[in-house]
Amino acid sequence: MSQKISLVLYGNTGAGKSTLGNTLLGHLNEFKESNQVESETKVTISKEGQFNNLITSITDTPGLQDAENEDQIHLKQMIDFIRNKPDIQAFVIVINYGNVKLDMSLRKLFLILDNMYHGKKWYYHIAILWSNYHKNIPENLRDIEPKKSGFKRFLKAHILPNISEEELNKIPQFFIDSIEAREEDSTCRKKLEHLLLWINELSPIQQNLGEIVDVDHVIRAKEEEIERNRIIKEETEGNTKKITYADFKRYKRFHYDETISFSDWEEIKGTKKGKDTKTELKTISGEIKVVDSSWNEKTRLFGLICIDNDHHEVGHYYVEKCEITEEREWKENDKGEIITGDWKEIKRGKVQQITTRSYQF
Repeated sequence: MSQKISLVLYGNTGAGKSTLGNTLLGHLNEFKESNQVESETKVTISKEGQFNNLITSITDTPGLQDAENEDQIHLKQMIDFIRNKPDIQAFVIVINYGNVKLDMSLRKLFLILDNMYHGKKWYYHIAILWSNYHKNIPENLRDIEPKKSGFKRFLKAHILPNISEEELNKIPQFFIDSIEAREEDSTCRKKLEHLLLWINELSPIQQNLGEIVDVDHVIRAKEEEIERNRIIKEETEGNTKKITYADFKRYKRFHYDETISFSDWEEIKGTKKGKDTKTELKTISGEIKVVDSSWNEKTRLFGLICIDNDHHEVGHYYVEKCEITEEREWKENDKGEIITGDWKEIKRGKVQQITTRSYQF
C-alpha cells in the first residue's frame, strides 16, 4: 500500500471539487470554494493533508464550462501539470447530483482522458463522486440507481462503445455531501474513507499506463482527405491545350464539442504533372436537324440571342442546333508529321453547336 494517496479532482464549474478537496485534506481553506458559475480555481494545483489518518495529495483543477470561457487554456495547463506528477493514482470525477443529465462538457472531459491514455484502460483509474447528494434532497427521494445506470449508459454510448458490462460495474460511484463528510462518524465521511482506501490499492497511473500521450486539447481527432489530379493551370496555344495537375490534401477535424472544421487545401509535394493535348471535333454526317425555330420573334437559346425580325422586312429566321458527338486527338512527332487517332465518342456528354440561318422569300 502506498504511503500517500494521490488523486486528481475533475468536474464542471460549481460541482464542488474544491469543497471536496478541502475535506480530503482535513482543512477548510486550502482551495478556494465557490457555488457561483465563475470558477474560483484558475490553475491546476496540488496540496497535501490528512483525512482519517490517511496522508492525501489532492490535485484540484479549474472547472470546465467556465463562465469566463477559458476552458482551452485550463485544459492545456492541466494536462501539462499532470504529465509532470507521476505519483497520481486516480481521477475522481465530481458531478453534482442535481444535474438533470450529463452534459457536453463532461463528455469532453472523458474524451480528453481517452486521448491522454489512448488505447489503454484508463477507466480502471477513475471514480465517480456525486456531490450534494444529501443537500436539499429529502431522504425518501434519494435514489442512486438511476444515476449509476445513467452514467454507465453515457460512458458506453459516447466514450467507450466497446467497454464490457463487467468493466463498467468495476468503476466505483460514491454519493456524498462534502460538508457533511467533515463531521466525525458521519455516513459521508465513511464513504470518503472507502474512496481513499480504493485509490490506495492502485498503482500510479504512469506506472500502469505509461506517460501521457501528447494530446490536442481542442481537436479530438482528424482524418486526411485527398483530392487527386486537380487542375491548377490550363493554357491554350492554337489547337494545343497545356494542363498542369497536382494532388491536394486537407484535414477534417473533429472537435470535443462535436463541431467539425476543415484545414486549408495544401498541394502534396512531388505530385505535380503536366499534359499537352490536341483535339479536333467532327460533326455528325448527314442532314442538319433543326431542333427549334422562330418566325417574326426574338428567341434565346443557350444564351445566344437570335436575329429579331422586323415585321416590315420579308423573310423567315430559323435557329438550328446540331450535336457534336465524336472527337479525335492528334500529335506532332519528332519529324513534324501529324499523327491522328481514331474518332471516338465524346465521353463527357454531347457538345451542342447553335447556328442561325436566314431564308429570304
